[in-house]
Amino acid sequence: MDRAKSKTEIEDGMAQGNFDRAAAILAELGYSGPVAVASDQTVCVQTLRHHRGFIVGAQGGDIPFNSPDQLQELLQNIKSKNNLCSKIRAYTLQVPLPNIPTLVVALLASKSDKGADDIAVLHNTVIQMSRASGIDVLSIGADGAANELAAQAKLNQMSTRFLTYSNENLEVNIKVPLFGNPPCPIVTLQDPKHARKTDLSQVLQTPNSPLLAKDVFDCDKQDDGRALRTFCYQTVATTLARPDCSGLTIYLFIIGELCDAWLNKTMNHRERIRSAWTAAFFLRMWKAHLLQRQSDTDGLMSFHLNGSSHASFKIFSTLAESLIALIISHREYYPDFPFCPWKHGTEACEHIFGWMRIISPNFSVLDARLMMPKIIAVVKSIMSGRIKIPPSEHVHAGYQIDLHEDNADNLDHLRDFPSNKEISEDLSIAKKRAMSLAEFCGMVVIKLNNSDNEVEEILGSTVHNAQEHSPDVLTSAAKDYEINYSYEHEQNALSVMLDQVPETFEGEVVQNSAMSISNLLNSSDEPQNPNGLVSGLGKEATFCLIDNDRLHVKNIIELRKQHNSQVAKNKGNDRMLTNGDNLRLELNSTVNPESRINTP
Repeated sequence: MDRAKSKTEIEDGMAQGNFDRAAAILAELGYSGPVAVASDQTVCVQTLRHHRGFIVGAQGGDIPFNSPDQLQELLQNIKSKNNLCSKIRAYTLQVPLPNIPTLVVALLASKSDKGADDIAVLHNTVIQMSRASGIDVLSIGADGAANELAAQAKLNQMSTRFLTYSNENLEVNIKVPLFGNPPCPIVTLQDPKHARKTDLSQVLQTPNSPLLAKDVFDCDKQDDGRALRTFCYQTVATTLARPDCSGLTIYLFIIGELCDAWLNKTMNHRERIRSAWTAAFFLRMWKAHLLQRQSDTDGLMSFHLNGSSHASFKIFSTLAESLIALIISHREYYPDFPFCPWKHGTEACEHIFGWMRIISPNFSVLDARLMMPKIIAVVKSIMSGRIKIPPSEHVHAGYQIDLHEDNADNLDHLRDFPSNKEISEDLSIAKKRAMSLAEFCGMVVIKLNNSDNEVEEILGSTVHNAQEHSPDVLTSAAKDYEINYSYEHEQNALSVMLDQVPETFEGEVVQNSAMSISNLLNSSDEPQNPNGLVSGLGKEATFCLIDNDRLHVKNIIELRKQHNSQVAKNKGNDRMLTNGDNLRLELNSTVNPESRINTP
């Protein structure tokens, strides 16, 4: 495939040309709105290769050489200093609308000792280069690792101007940093799917549970299906039937509400705020109560032992805060564009890494760079309907990917942004709900006094120590991928299949994506909600969670049922894995009959 023609060849490092090519593609799509940036790392084979007069595979990027003697000297120097790259950091741009391909703008040979300051500088460089190419970045997503959280905090500190929302009575203060000239908001956020999997510290086994055996025993901690089933309304209904599981019911309810406020595609924004902040307020009260009990019992009880870890608490708090930050940013700067919260996060990076493993399970820095045109071709082929996503453990790692979203044309309700007064009204309802749950649990509701200091200490420590003391903070599965250096037959399966795809398919995908964007941005002026929820308070706002000192079973189940995300994607690690030959057959069966591959 002609990489220059497909506009998908990736230059080394932070290259302005990569962003200029992305801007050209966005212009071809007719899109001028905000984009979501994702950043994540994956491991790679430690090896050095020469390419176009450069040594590729050293930490920090390509190194030029002019002669064979200089090449040998540089190789010895890299080897003696153990500077071979073991991790690749990717940056992706995603149009935050359904059915639009992801754009990769950087593949970096990361340094092994890269800390929060270094990552924050990279984030800022992405913002500057995007702006130079005419691309407006709205969000930067991360996966919850300690250094990623700290880097986001440091990035926010680089700005001196902010878009704010404040409610002193409820102790809610949102500050969105503004970057560039003219200033535009940049929201740093955690990936909601990673947050949901981080919460899986509880398991349930009962005859009526929707959980599978592999969700509890010998489970895959990166499985989206497992996380979805654990927090779905059926599991909540099962725990509600057992009086001894009231605490677990509340935990499943609030975390499910927090994550689905991001992932549900039919909720209006006011309902998202109520759901996310019911969880946020409850978690605040829970932490304040445990810190008080820790003081009263001389450490017999503590937040770390009897609640979630400090780093996990920071992730959950950030999810609620960044939701409001994105809503007010859209309202003030991009009111004509629908806000699709499920398109923000690190899913785009995980998707790219998954396809890298499909094409070549053991790849080097150069391999990753050269395979990008093939990956983009695969994604576009799937989106055009020419092939289907094959079942594979590598695509499965970390995420269930939905490249084609059904019923994506009705997003008008996502352009209806609440005013500050309405946000305050929704926060008051959320606070009332959270207080009722806290009182039901017997918590002493007290004020939370600067309890985030311990969190900042964790984030300021080394990544190794932070993750050692916070093992429940889930990061990318690809980070811990076990590298095998043997040749895998599977790596050429997609190459054979892609040879059968006509060269005209790229133009078809661009045309279809442009039409999709046009339809979404020029839909009816009358907001419509496919879930039947109006833009105001709606009947759900009146739902109480406690009735006569008991959990209100009907209302809790109804809320979780309406807010449940990925209803049609309720699958998990029970699906079969495939080997290279089966993958080749699966891909072969999806192309046109006249161009099928003859399997030897």
